[in-house]
Amino acid sequence: MMHGSSPLFTMLAALAALDLVPPDPTIPAGTVTRWIQLMGTALLLGIMGFRHGVLRILGRRGALPELRTRIQIGLWRTGWVAVALLLIALPLRLRQEVLEVGPEVTAGGVSHLLFQTAWGAGWFLRLGVIALARLGLALTAPRGLGTRGWGIVTGATVLLPLVPALQGHAWEVESTRGLGIAAVYLHTSGAGLWLGGLLLLLMVGLPAVRATPPAPEELGEEPVALPALARLVNAFSRVALPAVVLALITGVVNSWLIAGGLWNALGSGYGRILLLKLGIVGAAFLLGFHNWRRVRPSLTGNPDPGALRIPASVEAALGLLVLLITAVLVAGPAP
Repeated sequence: MMHGSSPLFTMLAALAALDLVPPDPTIPAGTVTRWIQLMGTALLLGIMGFRHGVLRILGRRGALPELRTRIQIGLWRTGWVAVALLLIALPLRLRQEVLEVGPEVTAGGVSHLLFQTAWGAGWFLRLGVIALARLGLALTAPRGLGTRGWGIVTGATVLLPLVPALQGHAWEVESTRGLGIAAVYLHTSGAGLWLGGLLLLLMVGLPAVRATPPAPEELGEEPVALPALARLVNAFSRVALPAVVLALITGVVNSWLIAGGLWNALGSGYGRILLLKLGIVGAAFLLGFHNWRRVRPSLTGNPDPGALRIPASVEAALGLLVLLITAVLVAGPAP
């Protein structure tokens, strides 16, 4: 059967022809959908960073087994949330792209979009990631404590940062396409490990610390073992700091490849939005540095989750705002 004759493409073509309320011209259409996709991506990357980084560091010499079990269950539950976000956004994003092709798009046009463009390759890649992640999470039941399924989830998550590279500005610049795809992949990975991990620290890590009964102190490399909260935050910092550095460096590379540098882009709408994003990123970076330099050491003597919750929540809110601005940025024309 030819792709163009499929009922799916006929239905999408009909949806594209519907009369819709014109969107606000200052906000690119599909921004919310792209934001949902970015949040799902960040959560899956954060889950992998937590599982293969934070939990591994936290569990050296078999320490804190009950806390690690609670966190792993929380990661499994959050994995289903991340998959749900990606699944919700998938058909909405396709519909929006069909609308952008034109109100008179035909089934054959939808077929061309999906099967003969990089955007379509990214769409199918995201579909495959969702399917693999769902399978992996199902295989870790009950309560996400299996090991076989997590390998499948990890493999799917490794592929996920390729989607923005295929569907964004990096693919459009043919002369620097290879470097652009690599930079976007690494930038998405670093940003997701940081923000997704921070959200998991707030949503999973801190509640797990509160719910875990105090355990006898264990001797480690230091004279007295640190409280569980301090050890969790220290482990997260060792994963988050390299991720932040990676995101910052590749972000600079991306802006140079797409816009020829921030100074050259300032005269365009893209450049002004990019400048706003950099300002919020700078605020989040300064707050994160404060949390690392001031709040984290204080948890050794005062292991109170409340001391971390407010500053970390503000940092996470700034990160989510950065994702929203990114959703606007990737939809606009490059300068």
